Amino acid sequence: AKKRGNHEGSVYQEGARNGEPTGRWIAQVWINGKKRRAIAPSEARAKAKLRAMLFELDSGRLLGDGNLTVETVLDLWTQKALPNRNLQPPTLEVHRWACSVLVDEIGGKRVKTLTADIIEVAFQRRAKSGMSRSSLIKLRSTLSQALAWAQRRGLVADNVAAIVELPADARPPQKGRAMTVTQA
Repeated sequence: AKKRGNHEGSVYQEGARNGEPTGRWIAQVWINGKKRRAIAPSEARAKAKLRAMLFELDSGRLLGDGNLTVETVLDLWTQKALPNRNLQPPTLEVHRWACSVLVDEIGGKRVKTLTADIIEVAFQRRAKSGMSRSSLIKLRSTLSQALAWAQRRGLVADNVAAIVELPADARPPQKGRAMTVTQA
């Protein structure tokens, strides 16, 4: 059997449990000192999963431990990035509101599996419940800023919020109530 070199990952059969073999194969690769594993029913499928992990690692899409959720990214962003920005209190409040809405909608999603379609479906649900287009723009902006921050830190590979389309049937903003110059 050929021994793999450094940074090539490994494939092996899982050890027996309670004296009985499990029949499962493990594909494993180390990233930044952490183990990433994939379980497969056969050696061939484990090797295919290892090739996929190595491809993602080479292309920059396999980062961190893979379990980072949208909620975690938003929490980190609000704790580390927002305080360092010179933002007015109303702007900070809008970002906090947007984070709470985003956590309710997609907070449990893993960032590695987050797609523009998932975000668009969440925005569509909010639009159907009566959220205005301008509110959806604020949600998208906050999520995009948080993912861009995480991308710069190597926590996520892509900022999928940057390509999200807003629902066309979202409620338009309410007409302004301020007086015009002639009315004043």
